[in-house]
Amino acid sequence: MRDLARVVDFVSIAGVRPDKLLLIGFADSRGRPEMNDTLSKQRARAVADALGQQGVRVGLTTWLGADMPVADNGTEEGREKNRRVEIYVRP
Repeated sequence: MRDLARVVDFVSIAGVRPDKLLLIGFADSRGRPEMNDTLSKQRARAVADALGQQGVRVGLTTWLGADMPVADNGTEEGREKNRRVEIYVRP
């Protein structure tokens, strides 16, 4: 929730237009690829919904499943880091 509050504050202060916000959901590599795609989609949409409840519209929401891990999927700590949503401001 603190991360969401920081995003809301940033968008407000920086005057970011909603069409410039991009959310990308990710999953760890456990399970079938179809399930990982679904989980990453659900994560991205949950963050978009939470931002929407705070008055911040998101321009684009997408998901990449287990693609592009940021940590080792061989450890629980790594898998936890790979279950994420990244937020970008497009130019």
